[in-house]
Amino acid sequence: MEAVIEALRHEVRARRRRAVVVVATLALAAVAGSAVVSLERSPLAACRSSAHQLDAQWSPAVKARVRAAFARSGLSYQAETFRTVESLLDRYVQSFTAAYTEACDAALRDGKQSFDARDLRLSCLEERGVSFAQLGRSLASADPAVVTEAAGGAAKLEPIARCNDVALLSAPEPLPHEPIARVAIRQQRRRLARAYGLELAGKYDDARALAGEALPAARALGYAPLEAQAWFRLGALDRDRGRWADAERGYA
Repeated sequence: MEAVIEALRHEVRARRRRAVVVVATLALAAVAGSAVVSLERSPLAACRSSAHQLDAQWSPAVKARVRAAFARSGLSYQAETFRTVESLLDRYVQSFTAAYTEACDAALRDGKQSFDARDLRLSCLEERGVSFAQLGRSLASADPAVVTEAAGGAAKLEPIARCNDVALLSAPEPLPHEPIARVAIRQQRRRLARAYGLELAGKYDDARALAGEALPAARALGYAPLEAQAWFRLGALDRDRGRWADAERGYA
């Protein structure tokens, strides 16, 4: 009997040792996993993860839809136009990614710029991205009129390089301190960026309707730079449609 009891005690001690090993292993794995997650979610990694946001807007699948839409137009120059547009948008995506990554690195890795400077640059780039995405959606459902405007529109996307100029981006009137007001201003700027994307595709009526919605919102917010931006967009659209009197009011 004593031999049996001793054997049982030995088995219990062995199980306890195995349990300790398992718990220690799981603890180490949890610490290692936490370190990996922490690394993946670092501010620099999170910032950089957005640098490729235009890839989905100009993916091979999107290009295929645009190419098919152009082909359906039946225009004799549709294939050449698509090649031109593809080249222009490819370069734009590359420039966007490089500028976004550099803005993240300058503030979060190299310490060459402040977080405020980074925010100005990234906000500028995000507005560029909104216009790019809207243009891409318009091209994917292009009719002959859009195909005709496509190459010129792609060439007129707002330059990425301007988003690197912090002095240029620093508004003479600072943003309001209230977070709600800041969010509202950002939303209206994105609306104007979508309007510009429609304008580039030659969809002037749709673009003006969208820009027209931003103007009263800008007035209500009382932020002069946003109101000026809305008036400028409306003036440009009236100019494109040959409405010169209205365009002069927008530019005034």
